Amino acid sequence: MSTFTVQAAELSSAGGRVGPVASQLGSVSVPVPDPQMYGRLVGSAAVDCEPFTTTQVNALLKAEGGSLVGSIARRLIASATSYEACETENVGLANSFSGGAS
Repeated sequence: MSTFTVQAAELSSAGGRVGPVASQLGSVSVPVPDPQMYGRLVGSAAVDCEPFTTTQVNALLKAEGGSLVGSIARRLIASATSYEACETENVGLANSFSGGAS
């Protein structure tokens, strides 16, 4: 026998708490640093790679925020709705049996 249980209200609540995090994470933007902060030797190489690296980090943050974390929030709420609908249907089916199991 399984001890697995689902609290649909908690799933829905978690989705509501994760949703705002998605927009916060998606709005984070790392500023492009001055390549000269690395010094003369590394700074000359950073002139070419640093803007690209920072741009890609910002793209990753936006993708994680808007797509990944936002999707998790939506799916938590959808899961809660599905569990609640299933439980409602199960109650209706159980009530449709007259006299119970024999």
